[in-house]
Amino acid sequence: MVDDEELRLFHSLPRRLHHGEAACLAIARHRNWAFLTDDKLARTTGLALGITVSGTLGVLVQGVKRALVTVEAGDELLSEMIDRGYRSPHAGLQRFLESA
Repeated sequence: MVDDEELRLFHSLPRRLHHGEAACLAIARHRNWAFLTDDKLARTTGLALGITVSGTLGVLVQGVKRALVTVEAGDELLSEMIDRGYRSPHAGLQRFLESA
C-alpha cells in the first residue's frame, strides 16, 4: 500500500523521469529497497536519495557471484543483449568480478 510520504516524494521528483521510474524510486526510498535501472537520470536521482542503485550489468555480475550462471554464460547473455541493441559500456563481466 502506498503511503502519503511515498506520494509526496513521487510528486517532488523531476518531471523528466518516466512516471514508472518515479514511482519505483519513491517506493524504494521509503521501503529501503534497491532500485534497478539503466536510465542515467533515474540512477542519479536514486543515488541522490540514498537508494542502492544497480543496473543490468550489476544483475549479471550478481548472477555470477551467486553461481546462478557462469561468467561465460553471463558474458554470452550480455553479448546477445548488445547484438539486440542494448548499449553497454562494457563487453564483458570479468573486470567487475576482479574488483569485488
